[in-house]
Amino acid sequence: MNTRSYYLRMLILLSMWSCSFSDNTNPEHNYPYGLARIGKIDFRLDSVSSFSPFKIHYIKHNNAEYLMTDNKNLNTIDIYSFSTKKLVKRIEVNDSTHKYIRLIHGFWPITGDSVLVYNYQRISPLLLLLNDWQVTGRHEYNLQGFFKSWLNDRLSF
Repeated sequence: MNTRSYYLRMLILLSMWSCSFSDNTNPEHNYPYGLARIGKIDFRLDSVSSFSPFKIHYIKHNNAEYLMTDNKNLNTIDIYSFSTKKLVKRIEVNDSTHKYIRLIHGFWPITGDSVLVYNYQRISPLLLLLNDWQVTGRHEYNLQGFFKSWLNDRLSF
């Protein structure tokens, strides 16, 4: 399966999945906005108390599918099961070294068991280990060079 058809398939799945959420109890929750790397979708998260623009990333790990979000209001990384739509893990990233969680622009898989949580502010990203959902700390990557090299190695356009 080529990259374009994979992203199109994920966009369709995410769009269908997001439509199954409903919250009519609070009118403020009617228009949360989600921005995924694979396209723009409307996205509702019933277990989040305060909505904000979310960065959404689809991850497949150990034959299970997850959505990972940057919850800017709570300074957390929230991980949801794709199938049950339930919160699996909320990782608090709010100490002095990780305050830049508010600047996060996305998540990028590095290996089969880790994801780089990154931003565009030239601040060191975090490495998230998927097996135990632990953030291991800051990692000194040159983001521009790292992603350019990573993309060149793995994608052909």
